[in-house]
Amino acid sequence: SFHVASASDTFDKMLPSLPEESMAQIQKGCSGSIDIVNGMSPVPSSIISEETLSVNGWFAASAEKGIPADKTYITLTDKSGKVTYIETKPVGRPDVVQVFKHPELKMAGFVSQFNISDEANSDYTLGLVGIHDGKLNVCDYAIPIHIKKLDISE
Repeated sequence: SFHVASASDTFDKMLPSLPEESMAQIQKGCSGSIDIVNGMSPVPSSIISEETLSVNGWFAASAEKGIPADKTYITLTDKSGKVTYIETKPVGRPDVVQVFKHPELKMAGFVSQFNISDEANSDYTLGLVGIHDGKLNVCDYAIPIHIKKLDISE
């Protein structure tokens, strides 16, 4: 059972960049998945949302070796290539432990809820990065997503 963020939860921080020391050493490759967006799985190509994106998934620096990340971020990249990093909260993922046979990954899950009311109606890419041992692990994993605002005035 997944923890699905409720509206009463506080929004996670959206950052224009990460600490410079973690950006200095970039390591390609990691393990992870965005499993649920706004309660929908598989993730749809277009999301209609008034102001909130709620994202669940899992991330590891290396699932094969059983190396969890110290911190996981969701990336929201717009068409111009501008990246916003969104903080996540860790959650238990016993299924990830079962698949990869590494108990160290028991908290590899994440949940994040963030406010997209400042974002435009547009195409974005959702991705994953994590920090482990001072290095930024970048996944070659991306989900194209179209964010469409609900116009309340209609």
